[in-house]
Amino acid sequence: MKKQILGLIAIIIAVSASAFTTVKTPFHKTAALYWYQVTYDTAHPTGAVLSSSDLYTQDEKANVASPCDPGTSKDCLRGFSSQISTFPSTAMGADNIKRPN
Repeated sequence: MKKQILGLIAIIIAVSASAFTTVKTPFHKTAALYWYQVTYDTAHPTGAVLSSSDLYTQDEKANVASPCDPGTSKDCLRGFSSQISTFPSTAMGADNIKRPN
């Protein structure tokens, strides 16, 4: 009887201990985006990426050094999940970096 009780206690402890262990998930980096400079003019008052030469960089947002001049809250860079093939592009993109006030 003692063997059965000790075995049962061991199983209960094992199940209890495994119930509180955490499974580590692998770290996922955020997706690198293709960043393009945005131009504002009379033909594109809401901003547009005018040509393929405007590709600024391809990186994660946290690593992008913004070329934005202070003074407005308009988008300075727009990030896209793939390269833009049609220009001018007025698409808002997947993310943006605004010019600081």
